[in-house]
Amino acid sequence: MDILEFYGGVKWHEMTDQMIIYNYAAPTAFSAKAFQYYLPAYLIWTLRNSDSPEYASESILLALDPGTSKEMLHAFRKSKFNQLTLAQSEVVLRFLYYFSDHPDLGEFAEAALVNYWIEQGVWSPGR
Repeated sequence: MDILEFYGGVKWHEMTDQMIIYNYAAPTAFSAKAFQYYLPAYLIWTLRNSDSPEYASESILLALDPGTSKEMLHAFRKSKFNQLTLAQSEVVLRFLYYFSDHPDLGEFAEAALVNYWIEQGVWSPGR
């Protein structure tokens, strides 16, 4: 249900705060192409609202974490990252490192880093 609103063709940069809050779980159900297209809206919202009580920030961090290889949806979650360009992957890495010290979101960012993004070796702090 969370992705039905996106089939209308809403552009990522036209998404309102309410759309992101209401559709916080949509990125977990997006196809790889939709994930790539709408990811910037969710990242920007989280950067602007990281201390919000809404679940959207936590949800996008969870969507960036494929979990361990033993988890049932690992391959599906990981497949969404294949559409990302090198530059987009670098942005995701920077985003995750930025939130890795956050008091409420840090554990989610760390899990995503450990479960996938660090091994990609695109960027790391200090480079």
